[in-house]
Amino acid sequence: MTDWSVETLLQYLRNSDYKIEGKIARSIGDVASIQNGTTNDISFCAFDDYRGILSISRSNAGVILCKKTRGLVYPNKKYAQVLIFVHNPRLEFTRIAKKN
Repeated sequence: MTDWSVETLLQYLRNSDYKIEGKIARSIGDVASIQNGTTNDISFCAFDDYRGILSISRSNAGVILCKKTRGLVYPNKKYAQVLIFVHNPRLEFTRIAKKN
């Protein structure tokens, strides 16, 4: 995957009804699982319960597509994470990965 800005990634989201937490002034170089993601990767988390909060808080991924939920999840400031809340993170992640 070539380096993409978060703004470019947002153009590939099917549903424009998303919410962003974190500073979007960063670039992403690859896709990865939430467990193996690095600060240069985009990943996703499909859980919307405590497993999702735990997975996101433990992840080093730079951008994580998260399921829209009422729970409070905040980006990991140590890694300058960006969290993008969408209705179907797995589907949106697949769309972005196919653009690779």
